[in-house]
Order: sequence, then structure tokens, then C-alpha cells
Amino acid sequence: MWYDEFSLTIGDSLRRSIDKGLAQSKYGLVILSPNFFAKNWPQTELDGLAARESNGKKVILPIWHNVDEKYVIKFSPTLADRVAVPTTKGINSIIVEILKVVEPSNTELRQKTSKGSVINSSAPEERKVPIITINPSKGSSGSARVNGGNFTPGANAEIYLDKVKETYLLKNVIVKADGRFSTKINMPSVYEGQHLIWVKDGLTGQSVFVTFQLEDSN
Repeated sequence: MWYDEFSLTIGDSLRRSIDKGLAQSKYGLVILSPNFFAKNWPQTELDGLAARESNGKKVILPIWHNVDEKYVIKFSPTLADRVAVPTTKGINSIIVEILKVVEPSNTELRQKTSKGSVINSSAPEERKVPIITINPSKGSSGSARVNGGNFTPGANAEIYLDKVKETYLLKNVIVKADGRFSTKINMPSVYEGQHLIWVKDGLTGQSVFVTFQLEDSN
């Protein structure tokens, strides 16, 4: 995952870093909105993603925000022709549609799990998208409680800081039978600023995140 706010440090070349992110990203989520079409820079980045689709591989995953097909087609008929997810469907629906593309094997695993011993029913049960909350969402101590729901019962909930190549594992906690967990985390005080707290379902591989603002105690 390439996210400019957490991938760039002082003195970095913005253009080179963006080019690197575009080149190395397997997919690109493109939020098509009035602001997107009003600026040149986002469309330049879109051109970079489109160039990677020259061999027929799907890279661009469009999301419509405050636009419809008629609006999009005025600026780009080729973009309007793509199946997109409107933000009016809600964040959960957007996540589900994205996961169908980026984690198809995990989608199959969730379907198999719903038919097996974990969920014993005559009809397959659709697994809900995992959710997490953090309380407080900001502070100077770096201590907070992470609560999760809709995770796989008995699985490990892996909690990462910023999820940079999954090298900073804050904590591992076992998910309860009802799909929930609640645990306290502590972050190093050296990492001041805004951070992403990622939680990964150890069985399905699904990941969700919340933001935490670590403030200067001085």
C-alpha cells in the first residue's frame, strides 16, 4: 500500500515517489469526483495507471463520489464505461467490492468457512466486513483500546502500526466466539503525528484500519 502522508518524509521528491507508488501498486483506487476532474494532477496519475493496463490487466478500480455516469462521460467516456462503485452505497459495500478484486482467494475462503464447522447452517451465511474502533482516537500517551467486530472466531487479530510491509506488529489477540475482541495497545512515543492502526484477520487476510493522532506531550 502506498499512502503519500505516511510514505513521504521531508526532502523526498514528490513526483518520483508518486511514480514509484504507481509503478509498484497492484491496483489503483481512483475516486472520481468533481474535484478530480477539475485538477490536472490527479488525471496525470490516472494516466500512469492506465499505461499499466496496456496488456489487458485490470489496475484501475473506480469509485464515484458526487458524480454519475452522465457527469463522468462528459470528461471521459472510457472511464464511464467501467463498472464503478458509488459512495452512496456506503463504506462497507465499497470494501466488499474492492476485496472481490484484490483478495479473491480470501473471498472464496470466507465462503467455504461459512459452509463448514465454524458456521453450521443449511444455507451459506454472508460474512460481514470486519470493523474496528479505537478509543481515544488521539492523545500523547500512545495508549489506546482497540475494539473489533465481525472477525473470524478463534482467529488471530494482528494489530499493526501503519502496516509498512507488516513489520511493526503491535499485538496479536485471539478473536472471541462472537467475532469480537478488545485489547489495549501502546505505541512508541517517538512516532508522533497521525498513524494508521491496521488490524488483520489472521484467517481470511482481510485488513481494516483506523487513524490515531499521537500528540506531543510537551
